[in-house]
Amino acid sequence: MIKPIKIKEKVIGETYPTFLIAEMACAHQGDVKQACELVDVAARAKADAIQIQVYKKEIYMNPLYESYDLITRLELSQNEWLKVINKIKKNNILFFAAGYDVDSIKFLIENGVDAFKIHSADTSNPEVLKKVVKSRKPIFLSCGASRVEEIKKVIDFLRKNGADNALLMHGYQGFPTKIEDNHLNYIKTLKRLFGLNIGYYDHVDGGSILVKIIP
Repeated sequence: MIKPIKIKEKVIGETYPTFLIAEMACAHQGDVKQACELVDVAARAKADAIQIQVYKKEIYMNPLYESYDLITRLELSQNEWLKVINKIKKNNILFFAAGYDVDSIKFLIENGVDAFKIHSADTSNPEVLKKVVKSRKPIFLSCGASRVEEIKKVIDFLRKNGADNALLMHGYQGFPTKIEDNHLNYIKTLKRLFGLNIGYYDHVDGGSILVKIIP
């Protein structure tokens, strides 16, 4: 049996209850008040964890990139994120995060993050990977849009550097995702190839009945 992952009082594994992560992403629209309200919503919905995405745009993205202005509007400052983190802790919900640069990862560690998400775009980013591994926090490794050999390479890197607390997150990088594009059988393939716990994240339309269905 695949080794379960324990995060505080919660356990993630094959024989344990479904573990639900509320992914905030950029749903806060750059508004710290809205971000705090989303934390309250996740807590009322009995999510096990809420996941935020933290970055410094001047490190994360080239100003010439076409979406730079949008990313600027969506960015929260570290002081604003502290308000959100305090709200997470008051709600007694696990605090997960993706840090897209080393400075943001350091900030998250200093403020008590419980687990890290590594976005599939960062699976080839050694600076981010090393900083996350060094934290010794559980790692949720997104593998959407990654080839098998790319997934193997990053898992080998994590294991070589002492990370034995990672799991894979399967999902299709399309917004919104059509049900036929989810390829849920691929979860079995990932489990067979890598011997890790496998999670699933979806990007279905928020107004769809599918959001109420857990595969």
